[in-house]
Amino acid sequence: MENLAPEAIALGAQLARIGATNGATAVTDKIKALRSGKKQDQIIAGLEELISELVDEKAELLRIAQSYRQELTSQELSAGDVHYIVNSVVPLIEELVPESGDSEETQAMIDKIKPILSVQTINILQLLGFNFRRAVGEPLTDLVANLISKPLKQSEAVTMKRFEMDKIASDLAKNPEAFERFKQIRGINAE
Repeated sequence: MENLAPEAIALGAQLARIGATNGATAVTDKIKALRSGKKQDQIIAGLEELISELVDEKAELLRIAQSYRQELTSQELSAGDVHYIVNSVVPLIEELVPESGDSEETQAMIDKIKPILSVQTINILQLLGFNFRRAVGEPLTDLVANLISKPLKQSEAVTMKRFEMDKIASDLAKNPEAFERFKQIRGINAE
């Protein structure tokens, strides 16, 4: 269950609810209850209501099936995506190798990655249930988010330090004796 997306779990719960309320036994019991000792008009009205409920639930089941399909296909890379990744990522990594300091070690790693980033391997792994978007895409998204927010956090720290320095300067300005000691320590001549 932990590997399923929350949307898929919710869809499964809806499917179980529909299956429990209108299974074959439940429908048969409703029909028997309608037929027992009622007038023809009541039986017909009850059956029409039951049919209407079944049609509505069939539509709901179709919606759930389409949602499942959409959830599963959103996790799968299309053939075009796979070809684009294979034809773009490896050359990009190879282009970046000369820019890194340790090109032999990096080239050895690229040589290990190339077979994994082949069209055939990606397709096989997807057929086995490997989710590239979750395994690669989400960590990359988190990494980039952290890289973006890190300078912001550093900027906040610098702002706080400046605020502290301004407060200290303000306190020094309020106390002439402390200001004179500060100037002596810093070797600032009074002019």
